[in-house]
Amino acid sequence: MTDRERTRMDRIAWTACRMLCRVAGLALLILPVSCSLLPEDWTLYVGVWQNEHGSVDFKYRKFVLDRTFSFGTLEVQGRYGVNPVANPKQMDLSPTRVKVVFRTEDETKQWTFRRSLSAGIPDELYNMGLALCRDSEDVRSMRLMRILLLAMSDGRPLEGIYSIVINSGTYLRMDFALPPQDRPWDFGAGWVSLEF
Repeated sequence: MTDRERTRMDRIAWTACRMLCRVAGLALLILPVSCSLLPEDWTLYVGVWQNEHGSVDFKYRKFVLDRTFSFGTLEVQGRYGVNPVANPKQMDLSPTRVKVVFRTEDETKQWTFRRSLSAGIPDELYNMGLALCRDSEDVRSMRLMRILLLAMSDGRPLEGIYSIVINSGTYLRMDFALPPQDRPWDFGAGWVSLEF
């Protein structure tokens, strides 16, 4: 290899090294900004969590929860906040839209609430739904509906805890307290518990 070829190869290697350093520097500048844009616990954000009774989808700072029961459906939209550093991990749901549908042989009743409702509505719908319940999952759905509506009428977030369990699959478990009670201190101590 001649001196001219060696000098040319050195120049190409040096240019490639400089370009690589610039790309690495740019990546280091962009990384903190992109990390701050992600939700605090990005594992909630990755996909839709679902089971045979419904699903919950955590989008960027927002959530959509759908639940079906033997005599109707519950659809909830709102904002969420998490504290993944706490033990157990904390989750707050702030419903902004709740749609409830009850179906019987005779009729279909539908209610949609957005951000504000009177204090008596959660208990009224809860008692109406309990009269139609056929099994424990129906009761769980009515309890979930009630605490979400209570949180909406109080104007406070629904406080809960959550965990993501990875064993034979990946599961999400959420427990919520009855407003205005404090956040559940342990799993199984909440007013309603959901597993996806």
